[in-house]
Amino acid sequence: MDNPTAAKLLIECLDLTSLGDKDKNETIHALCQKAVTDHGSVASVCIYPQFINYAKNILPENFKIATVINFPQGLANNTLMEKESLSAIEYGADELDIVFPYQTFFILSMSYVLSRLRFKGRRGLMNAMLILGMFPGSLT
Repeated sequence: MDNPTAAKLLIECLDLTSLGDKDKNETIHALCQKAVTDHGSVASVCIYPQFINYAKNILPENFKIATVINFPQGLANNTLMEKESLSAIEYGADELDIVFPYQTFFILSMSYVLSRLRFKGRRGLMNAMLILGMFPGSLT
C-alpha cells in the first residue's frame, strides 16, 4: 500500500476529540478545521453536546458528530444517562459515547451495571460506544 492510500485509511479511522473544561466555540472551530484534510476526513469529531449545532454549521453536510454521555462521572444513574442521551440526540448527535458506570461496578456487580444502561431513544437505532476508560482522581 502506498503512503497516500495508507494515510487516507488511517485518517478515516480517527475520531478527533475535544472535551476540555474550557472549550469554547473557537476551540471547536479549530478542531473542525482539522477534521477534513487533503487526504480524507476523520470518521467523526467528538465534542460536548452544547457544541453540536455550532460544529454542524462548520463541517460538511452529513459529517458525523459524536458526543459523550455520563462523562466523566461514570455513575449508574439511568435517569441521568437517559436525559443526557435524549438531549444529545435533540442536539443532533450521530453517535453517543457512553462512559461505563465504573464507580458502581467497583461497588456492585456487572449485571447491575448493565441493567442500568437500558434505555430507549426516540430516533431508533444509532451508534453508541461504551467507554471503559478510567479518569485520574475518579476513585477518590
